[in-house]
Amino acid sequence: MKQMRRVQAIILLLAAFAAGRAFAETKFIAASGAGKLENIDGVRVVTLAGTPHEIGIQHGTLLKTEIKDLVNYFFVEKKNLFGTSKETISQGAKILEKHIPAEYIEEMKGIAEGAGVEYDLILFTNTFLDVVSANWVGARPSCSNFAAFPGMSKNGDVVHGRNLEWSPDQKISDMNTVFFITPKDGATLVMLSWPGMTGTLTGMNANGISMGEMTSMSSDATLEATPIMIQLRMLLERSKTLEEAWSVLADVPRTTGYNVLVTDGKSNSGFVAEMNAKHIIRYNPEGGFLMHTNHYVDKNMYKAQKKYLYLFSGGAKADTFLRYDRYLDLLKQYQGAIDVQTAITILSDKYDPLLKAVSGQSNNSISSTHTLQSAVMLPKTGDIYVALRALPAPDGGYVHLQLPMKDK
Repeated sequence: MKQMRRVQAIILLLAAFAAGRAFAETKFIAASGAGKLENIDGVRVVTLAGTPHEIGIQHGTLLKTEIKDLVNYFFVEKKNLFGTSKETISQGAKILEKHIPAEYIEEMKGIAEGAGVEYDLILFTNTFLDVVSANWVGARPSCSNFAAFPGMSKNGDVVHGRNLEWSPDQKISDMNTVFFITPKDGATLVMLSWPGMTGTLTGMNANGISMGEMTSMSSDATLEATPIMIQLRMLLERSKTLEEAWSVLADVPRTTGYNVLVTDGKSNSGFVAEMNAKHIIRYNPEGGFLMHTNHYVDKNMYKAQKKYLYLFSGGAKADTFLRYDRYLDLLKQYQGAIDVQTAITILSDKYDPLLKAVSGQSNNSISSTHTLQSAVMLPKTGDIYVALRALPAPDGGYVHLQLPMKDK
């Protein structure tokens, strides 16, 4: 298929993270239509292409075992996701489903068909985060993103670093998956996600747009909106520019509190969006960089989340503020020298500002036991370095993958 490109990979040769091999080992596992499943140096990589239904069938067929294992784990064994019951997720998913574009419904139906599982379980898998976020039972967000632009970066690159932190659950870590998707209509993209998920919280497209999400607790919430993971998949498929990316966030109905950092390798710029169901605020780069964690900087937005931060921090300074300050210190320290290796150093940082010591055992540090996924994205070139093989993710080393760019 003409649109399909071979996904090539090499292991990042850093002494602190390398696993001892000079070259990545790529093992072909299976094919389904235009799709294929590979293991690239211990990272599960799935390549998909075609119509929404074809992409879904390929996804479900190639990851049938993993999908069945994951939905059984959450909805049969545990009967909940991050403290929210299957029944509550089911009720919320039916509301959210009305706001999912038809092409993603078709893709989810294809996943269910290919995997041989009920469609509702795939729907739950793609909508749970918004239901959990609207209820706030048991979830403790601690994600982060930063981006360095020319002047702040070393080689004139745009360097986007991102840690996703949900839970120290080994099962979720074992299911980490990288998807390369070439839709019939839309931009080719790479995204970090899990088996059964159409949506994503981290990714980059062939137009030079990268993005990463951070949950930001807010009392301004509704389920009469598009699930965040689907919204961000839309952003990657539909955006050629920052303004198009902004429109997806601003114009598509939003569920609850999230911060999203977006970069554009073509314009050497980006933005952070602080958003909830009612409002969205935009921040542009200052001093050559962007950075955000899980709280709102805007004072009016913050009013809708203050009680939640106290709920999780017991009245003390919440961990999101500690990580925010640590990022500022590190970005200042590495000003003008940020490249892939430096970005990995920042994302791997385990210094606890509260303890004033290296720990990694609390959410106060940038890399903690909750760090499920870590990535460095270079949207100018399509290079992406992913850490998905350990808890915390950076401890398992970074594997270099390549997204073919539109102009190549």
